[in-house]
Amino acid sequence: MSYGLLQRWRASARSLIVGGRDGLPRRTFRFADIERGWRVQDSDETSLGTVVSSGEILLTVSRGLLSSTLYLPPSAVAEVHEGVVRLNVTSRWVEAQGWDRAGSRK
Repeated sequence: MSYGLLQRWRASARSLIVGGRDGLPRRTFRFADIERGWRVQDSDETSLGTVVSSGEILLTVSRGLLSSTLYLPPSAVAEVHEGVVRLNVTSRWVEAQGWDRAGSRK
């Protein structure tokens, strides 16, 4: 086993959610395992904010001091890396869905 493969294996073993920064992300994860403070990116890797809380049905994202909060459904999450949640939609799609209002899940 080469050193690179061993390093990748160790990175994937450290988290139930992800394959690690150098490893491939797994598509299966527990939504509730997403932690406060993780960055949220759209499908174009544009930052949307940071996680405030994650429950079973919503991921609450703070967009900053003067911006609104986002309430994202699990169906919008494409993959999770340690510290980063990547969505399967663009920021324009998020805006069009009205996910800045609690209870507006589509």
